[in-house]
Amino acid sequence: MRFGRDWRRISRSNRGNHKVLTALRAKDNVKVIASEESKENKPFVCPDCENEVVLKKGGAKIHHFAHIPPVTCSYGVGESEEHRQCKAKLYEILQQDSRVTWCELEKRLVTVRPDIFFFLGETPVAIEVQLSALNPEQLSFRTLEYLKKGIHVLWLPKFREGLVSTQYAPRLWERWLHTAYSERVYYWKDNLVIQPIHFSDHFSYIEHRSWFNSYGEEKFAGGYDRLSKRYRTPLAGKNVDLLEDFEPTTSLSSTADSYVVPPAKLLIDKQTKWW
Repeated sequence: MRFGRDWRRISRSNRGNHKVLTALRAKDNVKVIASEESKENKPFVCPDCENEVVLKKGGAKIHHFAHIPPVTCSYGVGESEEHRQCKAKLYEILQQDSRVTWCELEKRLVTVRPDIFFFLGETPVAIEVQLSALNPEQLSFRTLEYLKKGIHVLWLPKFREGLVSTQYAPRLWERWLHTAYSERVYYWKDNLVIQPIHFSDHFSYIEHRSWFNSYGEEKFAGGYDRLSKRYRTPLAGKNVDLLEDFEPTTSLSSTADSYVVPPAKLLIDKQTKWW
């Protein structure tokens, strides 16, 4: 496979970030998880590029496989340590739950690779841990690919303390998710606990002021609330359980601001509007 100059530049900028939680054990071609594997079973290879990866265990960072430089593989690019920790913990919880009939970490589905793929009963579900700044085009592409494969996707950012304030500036991808999931975004808190958030309009008070112009006339301004274009007021719904309180839904295409959300198969919680 040939890679152009742009990809090499991306690779250099993400040096040290090509870390993945799963790999193939070369001797039997079995997919293994770093936390469950031993260095004695090397060599291991990347499922995408088929180059050798090294098992890294110990220290402060989560157990992982690392590509050997120079790296030209996109597998694991841009994932932070926090991202890897989140999906590893979610996987550990889900694969131990009797309501989950199948669970796989970093499932390769050709055009997409969900962080966690599992069956809730007979419903196939993909979880995308969303911590990076994906643009609407990337979100739309992946969501549409899951629709084509008949998989219900749950985009799941991590809960942030700023969401308890009355003034919050949602990032573009949060606005996209808000449109996709019927005006709510799901934030993972811990274990199977999910916090739904609705972004309500935010109004900023414009202070009243007065002054005299050059003709001695008194002028007035302010004294009213102005709708903010940047900020929203987060309104929290009840915490919901990932395996109990969601249901599979198929939605039509929708439009908001300057982006389009494609038709999708999603997981949406059962509670009615709280705003």
